[in-house]
Amino acid sequence: MSQSDRTIAALATRSGRSALAVIRVSGLRAFQVIRQLLSTEDAERLEDRRASLVSLYSFGEDNRRRLLDECIVVPYTAPETFTGEDIVEIFTHGGRLIPSLVLQSLVRAGADLAKPGEFTQRAFLNGKIDLAKAEAIDSLSHADTTVELDLIHHHYSGQFSSEIKKIRSEITDLLSLLELELDFAEEDVEFADRAELRSRLDFLESLLHKLSHSYQRAHLIREGIRVAIIGKPNVGKSSLLNLLLKRERSIVTDIPGTTRDVIEEAVEIRGQKYVFIDTAGIREADDIVEKEGVRRSQSALENADVIMLVIDSSRSLDREDWEIRQRVLQQKTSTQGIIIINNKTDLDVQAGVEERRSFCADMITLELSCVTGDGLEALEKSLTAATHDLYASGSDDFMVLNLRQKNAVDRALSAVVSAKQHFEEGLSQEFIATDIRHAIDALSELIGEITTEDVLGHIFSNFCIGK
Repeated sequence: MSQSDRTIAALATRSGRSALAVIRVSGLRAFQVIRQLLSTEDAERLEDRRASLVSLYSFGEDNRRRLLDECIVVPYTAPETFTGEDIVEIFTHGGRLIPSLVLQSLVRAGADLAKPGEFTQRAFLNGKIDLAKAEAIDSLSHADTTVELDLIHHHYSGQFSSEIKKIRSEITDLLSLLELELDFAEEDVEFADRAELRSRLDFLESLLHKLSHSYQRAHLIREGIRVAIIGKPNVGKSSLLNLLLKRERSIVTDIPGTTRDVIEEAVEIRGQKYVFIDTAGIREADDIVEKEGVRRSQSALENADVIMLVIDSSRSLDREDWEIRQRVLQQKTSTQGIIIINNKTDLDVQAGVEERRSFCADMITLELSCVTGDGLEALEKSLTAATHDLYASGSDDFMVLNLRQKNAVDRALSAVVSAKQHFEEGLSQEFIATDIRHAIDALSELIGEITTEDVLGHIFSNFCIGK
């Protein structure tokens, strides 16, 4: 039996204690399958796109009818459905037992359990959605922040695909001019002005380069901006993490070295996702466990997008503070931001004021009390301002969503660069036209107009069951 001949069923909501559960059925035999679980009277009352209150029954080996649930059933007739096939949605009571029994009964009636992403894959194969929207459907359930949701909606709404098609149309128009000249090669007719051709290739290269580079921003939006909390032991790093998370996550004591491992937690601040990393104090250590903690802290420092260097404002700075500062400055990359946190401002003692001014010179510096929370709002504002360019450069939503899309864009970009090179070398237009065709194919793969079973299998296997 081919995939299109299978009628599939799956639980579309999370299994477990809940008020309702939704079960979806899709395929040629969807209506026939559901009728086998209904009385004759209820089956006759079903109407397209109308909710009907019915009783669902199962039939045992003794052919005795057992009531499963009183629920809502809504049939949808193809082709105006999500999958392009006949669909039935069943709204049962929640929990684990009832939905499970309903699914078992549907299978006995002739349905197959759906594979991960099979509903969405059928929608794609039946031309109801393109591949960019299919990937956005999966991403919607994983969105953590409003900024990420805006990015996904740009793909889900079809705007991203529409803009990709505009780029492809521009490239196709260029190809048509080149092929027209090839058709009239013997007559030495020139349809494309050389300067215009170069200008259009430059424009396409710039546009595709920007789109490829957008993956870095999209990755930060989806995975979060990594913020390493650095400082010597007992300056309040764990207290700062707890304050930012607004809950007790790290153990806080007066004993130096309480944090012996790296702790990572994500939180949304002003719509953006941040991953805060509470590190062990960076210092020389003899204990093997503490040594490993220091090593991981060093790795967190190197891979962070932002570094929060915490100092204790109630104590004079010592050699260890200055050594950590020097290490941070030496290893800082051009894209990393540094914020110095003067912690423990709630204490009356403020030591070494002048020395701290020298320590904080030319760097963003904030006063904070992790005990009272004074200074937290200013810290959040400074953090979002310091990282704005990382994720909002270009201030638009035209970004690739994942690595597959980036790879397709990179192939299109490589083809355009190759076309430019062949143009500058004065090679035959046949070479340039071949490059342009490669670029068109890559963009077609991006939105799924050209694809393979292996690619589709990989994409939809990552979906949850019932989607």
